[in-house]
Amino acid sequence: MSQTEIDAIKDKIDFDISFAQNNIDNNEFYKAQDDLEQALELAKQINDNKSIGLIYSKMGKLYYIQENPEEATKILVKAIEKQRFAKDNINIAETYKTLGLVYLKQKKE
Repeated sequence: MSQTEIDAIKDKIDFDISFAQNNIDNNEFYKAQDDLEQALELAKQINDNKSIGLIYSKMGKLYYIQENPEEATKILVKAIEKQRFAKDNINIAETYKTLGLVYLKQKKE
């Protein structure tokens, strides 16, 4: 795969992630899930760990919003693993914050 093709895929991943965030903000969770799954598929094709970690983090937040703490925890741990590998310290902090919110909510229930 050429660098031009990889760059085009990265642009599509970024677009899908942004579109998913807009859908989350508009409470269109199923559309957001579809966007994130498409982005994840592309990120895995080019082995882009930073994007994979970010996508998992957003998926985890989505599961948290939808009150599915078990799935949220599972996917957020995967996000942290990928973000550590990619040395993505900014996004890993946000992922830990979301994981903390999941644990806090579970403790209250």
